[in-house]
Amino acid sequence: MIERVARAGLPTAQSYLVTDVAHVSALQERLRLPVMVKPSNSAGSDLCRAASTWADARAFAADVIDSTSILGNKNVGAVIQEFVEGPQFHVNTVVVDGVHEVTEVYSNEFRFVGDAPQLFAGRTHRHDEEGIAQLVEYVLACLEALGVHAGATHTEARLTCDGPRLIEFNGRLMGPAQPTDYFVAAQGFSQATVLADVIAGEPATARAALGSHPDRQFLGFYLLTAERSGVLVEFDPAPLRALVSFRLLSNAPDLGTEFDIENRTTDADLGLVLFANVDAEQLEDDLAEAERLERAGKIHRVEGVEIA
Repeated sequence: MIERVARAGLPTAQSYLVTDVAHVSALQERLRLPVMVKPSNSAGSDLCRAASTWADARAFAADVIDSTSILGNKNVGAVIQEFVEGPQFHVNTVVVDGVHEVTEVYSNEFRFVGDAPQLFAGRTHRHDEEGIAQLVEYVLACLEALGVHAGATHTEARLTCDGPRLIEFNGRLMGPAQPTDYFVAAQGFSQATVLADVIAGEPATARAALGSHPDRQFLGFYLLTAERSGVLVEFDPAPLRALVSFRLLSNAPDLGTEFDIENRTTDADLGLVLFANVDAEQLEDDLAEAERLERAGKIHRVEGVEIA
């Protein structure tokens, strides 16, 4: 996808596919450290790691090449990519009557756990905010370069000091969940409901929903994550429910659920907390408080035991 976007004349991050660990060393003259190492055929931050040395890059590539992804796909190689500095976003679209309609633009918050990036929160933005219009224009150009003419898309990009750069395109709905009641109450539609209207042959209904909500709210998400491998022994979402912007807890875990974080992926296995508010600052405050509560051990406790 990076190559097709580059051939269309759009700026991209330097990216190389290697099918043998020995090929990694040849990139030292082309790329500066750090570099990102990621699978060629996966999702959800599976085996994505930042290498600060070329020895690390070779080791991480060895883990990826010929591995089986979390989706059950074989990775024929590893992608070695320049580390793209800047905030990350994802843009969701649905093709309605041949036009890419943007349903949401989310900023993403990442933290590094060792060498691995961990997505833990994000919120939506209006198109008139600084940098967002440029980001959307770039993503729509990427979709055209990739030949996308139907369906839903979920495209990740970073906004650098030199403009947007594609991270990855996904020809699917945003994951891991889109509870209809939450989205419709906050903004009048979800990406999934718009796609459903299109599939049902009702593009006019889809367009009407996209512009119908007079008090559209900002949306936010927070991914609860286990800090260690083990078994969930305590889970109390009450402090989260008390936050002003709290709307829904999706995918809440059962006590006794086992977690193995050796290869942490973005699947909301400890719960997806959804927020909404017309006040963006209040929403951001509540997302920050959710992080503080979790890191202080107020929401859950996992006891470390050996996972079979």
